[in-house]
Amino acid sequence: MSQHRRWHRYLAVILALTGLSASSSGCRVTARHDFSDPPVAVPDRFRSPESSDAAPVPLEWWAAFGDDELDHLVRESLERNIDLRVAWDRLRQSVAEARIAGAALLPQVDVNGGASLTRTVQHGGTTATFPGARVRRDESDDQYFVGLGLGYEVDLWGRIAAQRSAATLRAQATREDAEATALLVSGRITDLWLTVIEQRALRRLVLEQIETNRRFLELTELRLSLGEGSALDVMQQRQQTAATQSELPVVESALEAAVLQLEVLLGRPPTQRLVLTASAFPDLPPWPELPAPAELCGRRPDLRAALRRLEATDEEVAAAVADRLPRLAISLDYDLSAPHLGRLFEREVTSLIGNFVAPLIDGGRRRAEVERRQSLVQQSLGAFAQSFLDALLEVESAIARERHQRVLIDRLREQVDLARQTVEESRSRYSNGLDSFLSVLTALQSLQQVERRFVTESRRLLTIRAELYRALGGGGWTRALEPSAPRELREIELPERPEEPTP
Repeated sequence: MSQHRRWHRYLAVILALTGLSASSSGCRVTARHDFSDPPVAVPDRFRSPESSDAAPVPLEWWAAFGDDELDHLVRESLERNIDLRVAWDRLRQSVAEARIAGAALLPQVDVNGGASLTRTVQHGGTTATFPGARVRRDESDDQYFVGLGLGYEVDLWGRIAAQRSAATLRAQATREDAEATALLVSGRITDLWLTVIEQRALRRLVLEQIETNRRFLELTELRLSLGEGSALDVMQQRQQTAATQSELPVVESALEAAVLQLEVLLGRPPTQRLVLTASAFPDLPPWPELPAPAELCGRRPDLRAALRRLEATDEEVAAAVADRLPRLAISLDYDLSAPHLGRLFEREVTSLIGNFVAPLIDGGRRRAEVERRQSLVQQSLGAFAQSFLDALLEVESAIARERHQRVLIDRLREQVDLARQTVEESRSRYSNGLDSFLSVLTALQSLQQVERRFVTESRRLLTIRAELYRALGGGGWTRALEPSAPRELREIELPERPEEPTP
C-alpha cells in the first residue's frame, strides 16, 4: 500500500471518529427539564397606580432622569469600576472552563517523536595479520521514530455533552452576574449623586437658616436694649442659632463622604477632586410602564443567573446518571521507526484499540452522586423560587413606598407653607408686644426642621424611583454592558447551550 493511501486511510479514520463525536453525544439518558416558567404562583399584574402618561423604562435606566452629569458618571463607572472588572475576569474564567469541558467531545490527537543513538565498543581478540594485536569492534544500534496517537471516548449516553452543557450554562450565568454587578454599580452611583445634591441643598438651606436666626437674634437684642424684651429671649435665640450652626458640619461630612464614595466607585483614589456641577434635583420621571410579573425572569440579570445555574445543575444530574453506564473509548496509534532517517517510512505500525469499561461495584458511590445532584436541583429550584418572590417583593415595595412618599411630600409642602405663615404671624405679634418670644422660637424651630426634612424626603422620592427601575431590571438590561467591557472581553463569544437532540 502506498504512503498516500495509508495517510488517506488514516485521515478517513479521524474524520469518521469526529463525525461519531458529533452524533453519538445525543443519546441522553434523562429528559431536560424546562424551568422557564416561574416556580411559584404569579399575579397577573403589579399593584401600580393608574397613569395615562406611563413611559417605558430606557435600557440605560438612569437616562430617565435626563441629566448629562449622571449619565457621564454611570458610564465612567461601568468602564472603570473595580468590582465590575473582577466580574468580567470571572466571566473569562468561566468561558475557559466551558471550553475545557467541551474539548472531551472531540478526538484528542498527539504527536510524538524521538531518536535513540547507541554505540557499543568491544575490545579484545587478535588477528592473523598482526598476531598479538588487540582488536576493537564498534557497533551502532540507532533508532528514529515518530508517531501519531488519537484517543476518543464515544459519548454513548451524553455524559460529556451534559458536562459541557452545564459548564456553558454556568458561563452564561457568570455573564448575568456581571450584568447584575453593573446594575448595582449604576444604582449606587445614582444614589450617591442624589445624595450629593441633597447635601448641597441642605448646606444652602442651613446657611440661610443661620442667617435667619441671626436676624431674629438681632431683633431680640434690640428689644432688650429698648426694655421691651428679656435676657431669656436673647439666650434662647442664641441657643437656636448655635443649634442650627451645629447642623453644618454634619451636612459637610455627609457631602464629602458621598463624593469620596463616588470616586472609589469610579475606580479613582478618594482625593475629593471629583468635580460635580449638579445643584438641584432632577424632575421625577413619568411613571414607568410595568411589565407583567412573570417577565421579571427575563428582565433581571440576577434571576437570569439563578435560572442558568438551575439548568446547569439539571445537566449535572444527566451527567451523573450517564456515569453509571458503560463507557467506550477508542485509541488509534500510527508509528514509524527505522535505524536511519532516510528509511523512516519503510516500516509502519498501525493499531486500533477499543476499550469498554462498565462500572460493576463501587460501593454505591455513583448512585449516591445521582441522588446528591438531584437534591441540588431541588435546592436550586427552591433558591430560584425565593429569588423570584424577593424580586416581586422589591417591585411591590418600591411601588408602595413611592405612592406613600408622594403623599408625604405633598403634606410636607403644605406644612412648610403653614410653618412660614406661622413664623411671620408670631414675629409680627412679638414685635408689637402682643406675644412672648417663645411662640416665635417654637414656630422658627418647626419651620427649619420641616424645611430640612422636605429636602431629605425629596431626595428619598427620587431614590425610591431609582430602586423601582433597578427592581424591574432596568429597561431589560440584556447585553447592555458590551460597550463597558474591557476590549479583550468584548470579543469573547459565550458558548451556546447545545440543543437537546431528538432520540
